[in-house]
Amino acid sequence: MEDLSSIIEMVLSMHDQVDTSGIINERNLNELDFVRHLLIIKTNPDYEEGMDERTDAIIADNPLSCDFLRGLKVALLMSLAAEPIFGPPTPHRKVLVEMYTMADAIILEQSIDTD
Repeated sequence: MEDLSSIIEMVLSMHDQVDTSGIINERNLNELDFVRHLLIIKTNPDYEEGMDERTDAIIADNPLSCDFLRGLKVALLMSLAAEPIFGPPTPHRKVLVEMYTMADAIILEQSIDTD
């Protein structure tokens, strides 16, 4: 019964207009892009420390703690859960899944490094 009420609530709220202009702005999108690129660099098996001094400095100045990554995973999961699950995968869903996987890999790597 709970699933049915969730579906009905979702259908009814589809017509509600939500103003996201205060959230989806250039500053926040740049921050999102920065975090996404940090994830990409930190999970790139071909990148080794010392290959690029500027990239090394960016990584050192912006550590990704396990708590931050777990929070990011929850946010990504919430975004994925909010998308319709029917139909072909969208590019948006693909990026979210890739970011979730990268965050998970970094958490695993950091937990192995601390053991």
